[in-house]
Amino acid sequence: MDDESYFGLKDDNINVNKGYYISESLSAKSLNPRISYIRKSKYPPKLLIWLAISKEGISEPYLCPRNLSITGEIYRNQCIKKHLIPFLEKFHDEGKYYFWPDLASSHYAKDTLKLFEDLNIPYIPKSANPPNTPQLRPIEDFWGYLKSKVYEGGWEAKSFRMLKQRIRKSIRQVEFSIVQMLFSSVKKNIRKSADNGPLAAIH
Repeated sequence: MDDESYFGLKDDNINVNKGYYISESLSAKSLNPRISYIRKSKYPPKLLIWLAISKEGISEPYLCPRNLSITGEIYRNQCIKKHLIPFLEKFHDEGKYYFWPDLASSHYAKDTLKLFEDLNIPYIPKSANPPNTPQLRPIEDFWGYLKSKVYEGGWEAKSFRMLKQRIRKSIRQVEFSIVQMLFSSVKKNIRKSADNGPLAAIH
């Protein structure tokens, strides 16, 4: 399965003020009035990461350039051709798998589905891909684990180059046992959801 997630220069879960005021008395005496209010960015820049994962391992990540989203063309040329195919050839060359895409529109675009068929990639059709069920997709838990490694100890990046290096290093350091543990209940949870509804698989 594949998915995308955003990474900031520091942990998004750390609450910070959007800005702060300096008292009038202080600013009048010691500060330029034009800078008596310091605003922090409401939407700090982030890095969008794509990767694929299975019980056999993790693909090389695609690090989307800043200010770009993963369009259909980027998904096909970068994610599928340059990253997913090598991953499948390395871990699933026997062909005994189904690819479970994220439900992003680019993943089910007409040209994307044609590419899957041209490359003989068996995929889960959109009609069989349930929405809003992160509990069925261990890649969602993997993002949380990866971010805990990237930002461990309150780590912050001073640049996006540093962030990219940290992400790649953290992925390489993920133990195989973690990947297998994440995938250990996938089939069971899918069966529970099929029998009793999606909420039955919430952990």
